[in-house]
Amino acid sequence: MAARVRWLGGGKTQRLTLIVLGALAVLAVASLVLFRGLGRWLDRLEQQVRDAEQRLVMAVAATQQAEQVQQAFSAYEPFASPSQPAAAERNQLLRDVEDALRQSGIVSLSSRELQTNEEAEGTVSIRVDGESSPGQLITFLDLLQRSPRLLRVTKLEVRVSEGRTLRCSMDVSKLLIQ
Repeated sequence: MAARVRWLGGGKTQRLTLIVLGALAVLAVASLVLFRGLGRWLDRLEQQVRDAEQRLVMAVAATQQAEQVQQAFSAYEPFASPSQPAAAERNQLLRDVEDALRQSGIVSLSSRELQTNEEAEGTVSIRVDGESSPGQLITFLDLLQRSPRLLRVTKLEVRVSEGRTLRCSMDVSKLLIQ
């Protein structure tokens, strides 16, 4: 009641001052409550943005690494194709070796299949006898080494026959991929 008397008894300036001070007090309390809540919400939002940026950076790095791995794998892809049955692989091996012999200039004296226990280990083999110069032999071995069919020379015997002519006997194997 005393406040009412004061309110009614006070002047217009006092009432206006009290209204303004009351409004300011209400605004101050409301702003503290709202802005603190808003500040926390902004902090959480900023953290979420930082987390999203970090995930994006990691995703970009992973994508680049995946592309690098794919490029590296593509160099070995011809080696990773599954093999055909042993008989078909042996025929292909004969064709590949004959092509390499032709390209290197080696005179083939004979080519024959080898029946060994190596087939149980996942390889097919042939024996090749021929005559060549040292350069031709090196070219032939290089062609086999660079073959995408996983060809390798498992045994090599070289003898000098006449002049600079070499008489070679070698076993060439192909690894079978299951």
